[in-house]
Amino acid sequence: LAQGFLPGDSRPPICYPLPMSEPPREPGFTYRQCGHCCRSLPDACQQPADPAELARWRAEGRADILARARLVLEGSDLYDLWFSPVTGEEASRCPWLRQLPGQDRYRCRIHATKPRHCRLFPASRDHAAETGCPGYQSIKTE
Repeated sequence: LAQGFLPGDSRPPICYPLPMSEPPREPGFTYRQCGHCCRSLPDACQQPADPAELARWRAEGRADILARARLVLEGSDLYDLWFSPVTGEEASRCPWLRQLPGQDRYRCRIHATKPRHCRLFPASRDHAAETGCPGYQSIKTE
């Protein structure tokens, strides 16, 4: 696809507030598989898709992911995530998160191709504290 994502659309994509390159995490972050960001935080799972992600999902043949994206403004390349492909209702939590059997841990079913805003969450130690993400809290050993 050239620029836009609608047939015949050659306009440059709309800019998003995410950095173009992924910055390294601040020291001390530990991925916990707690699912906190995906289960309960709208700012983690209800974000616009990056135009490059839409192109990647199309190239990967991920109709399952694309079915959960909705065009925000006709004639634009702005798509919001995540919606029910059946009802069209906005999801209250990430539809790709699954709890590991018999554990209080979760995994992302689209981890290899998940959106940038998911990979970048939390944006900083302060953002983690504001949202309740335990990723920067020390791990207690018993």
